[in-house]
Amino acid sequence: MSKQVPVDQEALAALLATSPGLPEIQKFARDCLSQATHLSEEDKQVLTKQVDDLDTVKVAEGEKDARLREGNVVIDDIIQFKAGLRPSKAANPVQKFSVV
Repeated sequence: MSKQVPVDQEALAALLATSPGLPEIQKFARDCLSQATHLSEEDKQVLTKQVDDLDTVKVAEGEKDARLREGNVVIDDIIQFKAGLRPSKAANPVQKFSVV
């Protein structure tokens, strides 16, 4: 039996579009866990504790808000992103290769 937690992708996309804070993300995760009928209660308790413990992770000094900074880009499709990159020119050696 699968131990995966089903996540409504449309609801997740809507949540991420609002640049949610940690409490909103935790609520979403708890809601997903409560709807996972195939998980045992013990598994749900373990996962819920992990979600609750997310706020105990130390945030970098001066970073009170864990949102993306302005100018950061979220890459939804890594393959498409990489396909759009232009390769740079090959490196030119500074000195000619010689055996020492």
